[in-house]
Amino acid sequence: MVLILTRKDLEAVMTMKETKVVENAFKELTLSTARMPTRVGLTVFDRTGWMGVMPAYLSEIGSLAAKIVAGKKRGRISDDEITLFKSVGLGVQDAAAAYLAYKKASEAGVGFEVELFGKS
Repeated sequence: MVLILTRKDLEAVMTMKETKVVENAFKELTLSTARMPTRVGLTVFDRTGWMGVMPAYLSEIGSLAAKIVAGKKRGRISDDEITLFKSVGLGVQDAAAAYLAYKKASEAGVGFEVELFGKS
């Protein structure tokens, strides 16, 4: 089951003060109970676009999440070009925040659920 939340939904249930869940995500990363594979990227040359997927799983809380980012800028087309990427977060942070958002939104009754893989 996936819970779809709008920005308004998130703003209604989340605050920046709830950092304990992110601290626990880093603890899981340190203890090797979290899984965070390498980011996967895809450049679509004929459409001048790109997409990146950053998955993570936190076993202690059972949070499986993926951040998906996309862009419409032309990517590298030769080895002479340089791409600079500055990451400002880790997948485990996204998984922790997703867990907290899901929990709080479910308790508040906001958002709507979508069944992706058949009945649970």
